[in-house]
Amino acid sequence: MSFSAFALAVTLLQISAIGVICSEHGLVDFPLWGKCLLYFLLVVFPAVASYLASVWMFRLFALRKNKKFTKQKWFVAIPLIAYALVCLISFKTHWVFYIDESGAYRRGSLFLLQLLVPYSYVLSVFVYLLREKTSKGKFSLQPRAISFLLLYVIPPVFGSCVQVLMNLKGCFSELGLSVALVFVYIGMYMGDAEEHRHMKDLANFNRQLQHVNEKMRKLLMRGEMQAKTIAETIRGGFKIGRNDDAFSFKYVSEQFAQMLGYTVEELLSVSGGSLEGIVHPDDFGQDIPTLENSEIYTVSYRLRCKDGSWKHVEERGRLIKTEGAEDEIWGVVFDKDEIVRTETALVNAENSRKKLAEYNDIITNAGLGVWFVTFREGLPSLLNGNEKFYELIGVDGGSMSEEDLHEYFASRIIPEDVPIFGAAVEKMKSGQFAEALYRWNHPKLGIVYNRCGGTAVRLPDGAYCLRGYHGDATEIVANEQEQQELLKKALAAAEESSRAKTTFLNNMSHDIRTPMNAILGFASLIEKESDNPAKVKEYLKKVMNAGDFLLSLINNVLEMARIESGKSEVVESPVNLREMVEVTSSIFEASLKENHLTMNFAVNIVHENVCIDVVKMREISVNLLSNAVKYSVEGGTINVELTEKPCDKEGYAAYDFIFSDNGIGMAPDYLPHIFDSFVRERNSTESKIAGTGLGLPIVKKLVDLLGGTIEVESSLGKGTRFTLGFVHKICEENVVSEKSSSDAEKMDLAGLRVLFTEDNDLNVEIGTTLLEEVGFKVERAADGCECLEMLTKADPGYYDFILMDIQMPKMDGYETTRQIRKLPDSRKNIPIIATTANAFEEDRRAALEAGMNDHVTKPIDMIVLTKTISRILNGRK
Repeated sequence: MSFSAFALAVTLLQISAIGVICSEHGLVDFPLWGKCLLYFLLVVFPAVASYLASVWMFRLFALRKNKKFTKQKWFVAIPLIAYALVCLISFKTHWVFYIDESGAYRRGSLFLLQLLVPYSYVLSVFVYLLREKTSKGKFSLQPRAISFLLLYVIPPVFGSCVQVLMNLKGCFSELGLSVALVFVYIGMYMGDAEEHRHMKDLANFNRQLQHVNEKMRKLLMRGEMQAKTIAETIRGGFKIGRNDDAFSFKYVSEQFAQMLGYTVEELLSVSGGSLEGIVHPDDFGQDIPTLENSEIYTVSYRLRCKDGSWKHVEERGRLIKTEGAEDEIWGVVFDKDEIVRTETALVNAENSRKKLAEYNDIITNAGLGVWFVTFREGLPSLLNGNEKFYELIGVDGGSMSEEDLHEYFASRIIPEDVPIFGAAVEKMKSGQFAEALYRWNHPKLGIVYNRCGGTAVRLPDGAYCLRGYHGDATEIVANEQEQQELLKKALAAAEESSRAKTTFLNNMSHDIRTPMNAILGFASLIEKESDNPAKVKEYLKKVMNAGDFLLSLINNVLEMARIESGKSEVVESPVNLREMVEVTSSIFEASLKENHLTMNFAVNIVHENVCIDVVKMREISVNLLSNAVKYSVEGGTINVELTEKPCDKEGYAAYDFIFSDNGIGMAPDYLPHIFDSFVRERNSTESKIAGTGLGLPIVKKLVDLLGGTIEVESSLGKGTRFTLGFVHKICEENVVSEKSSSDAEKMDLAGLRVLFTEDNDLNVEIGTTLLEEVGFKVERAADGCECLEMLTKADPGYYDFILMDIQMPKMDGYETTRQIRKLPDSRKNIPIIATTANAFEEDRRAALEAGMNDHVTKPIDMIVLTKTISRILNGRK
C-alpha cells in the first residue's frame, strides 16, 4: 500500500516538475492559477514522497514490527500536514515561496523548510537504522540502504547548493528532489523484485520442509485424532493433581481452563497452582476418600470463574499410585451449572405452581374469576378462564369451544356499553392496565354489572394475549347508587339547613334588634323623663323585660351550639318529681295572671323520688311551658300531667309527662319540621310573638340525650299536646324538699362583708351597687393575685364570702380558688361563689371541682344570688 502511494506521489511530482520546466522556458503559457498549482505541487510533493518512502523503508528494513506502527505512522504525518498548510498560506504570507506579479517563482523567508521537512523523514530512517544495527553489537549498512541514501540525498543537495550559492530564483532543489525520487522509485522497485525472489526461495524451502514432515504428521495423526476425540467428547475438562493438602495441579487441560473462562496460564496463576485456590471455601472441606487404584470417586463442588461467579461442577476420577513415583489424582471435571439451573428451575416452578394455586384460591375466594383472551388477525378470537370465571358468567367451561365462548360472551354485552368495553381492550393492547365497568346479559340473573381489568402481551406471531380478572359488581353498583341517593338527600338536607339558617339569621336580626331597640329607646326616654318617677319605673320594667328576652335568646343559641357539639353530659341526682314539676310550673305564675291563663296539674305516680338530670328536665319543662303560655289565647287553659306506667326494668319506673294547651296550634305541614333547628312556623314579625325557633329543637335533643321519647299532636285553632316518655332509676334515699330548702334560704344578710373579685370595671360598678343596696359591705379585687393577697393580709373572719370571676388576668378564678383552699388557717374555708358568663352545667361542675361552693351566672340576678348566699351560710351554721 505504501509503495503504490509512493509511486503515485512520484508520478505527480514529475508531472509538476515537467510543467514548471516548460513554464520557465516559455514552452507553455500557463495561467496564474495553473502556475500556482504546479509550484505548490512541486514544493509539497517531495515531502509527501519522502514520508511514503520512509514508511516503506521502515517496512523493508523491518525497523518496526509491533501493532502500534500503524497509529505511529499517522502521528508522523503531522509535520507533513502542517508543512502543506504553511505552503498554502505562503501565497499570501510569502513564508516558504510565492509567485510574483510576473508569474515567476520566488523564495520566502522559510525557504529552508523545503529541504528540512523531506530530509527529516530520511534522517529518521537513518537514525532508526543506526540504532537497530548498533543495538545488535555490530555496525553495518545494507547496500540497499546506502544506495537509497545516496540517490535521495545527493541530487537535491547539489541543486540546493547551486541555488543558494548562485542566488538563483529557480526550483533547482525541488527539481533535484524530483530526479532523486525517480532514482529512489527505481531502487524501491528493484528492492521489491529482490524481495519477491527471496519469498519464492522461502516457498520452495517450505515445500521441502512439508515433504520432510509429511511422514511424521501421518505417524502422529492417529494418536492426535484419538487424543482430540477424547478431549472433545469430554463434557468438561481434565486435570492431574498431586495427592497433597491443597491438591496441587500437575496438569490442567485447555477445556478445563476455558470452562471457567481462563487460559491455562491464567488459571494456574490465579489458583496459585492448586485446586484449593479456586474452590469455594464452603466446599473445600469435602475430603476425597482414600481410594485404591481401581476405585472411582465422585465429588461435587463450586469453582470460581474469571468473571467472579461460582460454577457448579462434578469431578469423577481415580487415585493413581505408581511405584517409585508420587501419587497422582486423575480426574475429569463436568459442568453441572445447567443441571443445577434445571433443578432450581424445577423447584422454582413447583413453588410458583403452589403460589399460583394460592393466588387462584385468594382471587376465587374474593369472588373474582380469571380470564384469558387471544386476538388473532383474520382469525376468530379465543376466550378461556378458571372455574370461578365460568361460574360467574353462568356457563359450563367444557360445554363450548374457546371460539364459541368468546362469541357468546361478546354477544351478551349490552350494546350501549360496548364502546366502554372496547376502549378498555384497546388500552390493554397498548401495554397499559385497563378496567371497565359494563352491563352484561347473564343467562340466569338477567342484566348484571361486570367489572373486568387486565393487561396484554404481544405474542411472537403478532397476536395479542389479554389476561385479567372478572367480577360481579352488581351489588357494588347498587350500593354506590344508594350512596349517591343518600348523598343527594344529604346535599338537599344541607341546602335546606343552609336555607333555614339563612332564614333564622334574618329572623334573628329582627329578634335581636327588637329588644335592643327597646332597651336603647327606653333608656333615652328615662333620660328625658328623669323627673317623672312613675314614667321612669314603667320604662325600667320594659327595659328589664327586653333584657330578659335578649338573654333568653342568647342562652338558647348557646345551648343549641353546646348540644350539637356533643359537650352536653347527663348528671343525675336524686329529686322528687312532684315537687320538681310544681316548682318549675310556679315560675310562670306571673305570666299566667298577666295573660289570664289557667294551669291545671294532675299527678298520678307511685315512685316520686328518682335519679334524674334535674337541670335538663327543668329546661325541657320550662321550654314547653313557655311555648304553651306564649301561644295560648287570653283565657286559655294549660294542662300538666305526670303519670307513672308499668316498667319491666327492675329498679326503674316509667313516666309520661304531658304538656297540652288549647292555644293557636300548628299547621299539619309544619309538624314534620317542628324539631328542625332554626325553623319557626311564623317569625315574630308575622305572629307578633317573640321567639328564636330553637326551643323545641333543644327540647328534642335533650330528650334524646336523656334516652326519652317525645310525641306532638297539634291542630290549627285547637291547641298542641306534647307527650314525653322517660324511664328513671328509683331513688330510695331521702330527697331534700325544694320547698323546705327554699324557706331555709331566707335570712338577714345586711352587714356581711364580701370580697368582690372582678376585672371588668363596668361589672364592678353594677355589682357593687346591687350588693350595697341589699346591705353588703363590698371590697373589690381586680384579679386573682390581688384577691389572694387581700385575703391573706386580712384577719381570719374579716370577709364573710367571696364572689369570684373566672376569666381574669394574671390568675383565673379556678386557680385562685385552689390556692385559697391550700391556706393553712381557717381562711381556706371561706365560702366562694363563682360569678361568670359561662352558664353551662359543665362550667358549674368545673367551679365545684376547683373548690367553689356554688355557681351563679351573669348577668347577676340578685334574687338568685341572695338565695344562694343564704343557703351556703345556713349550711355552714
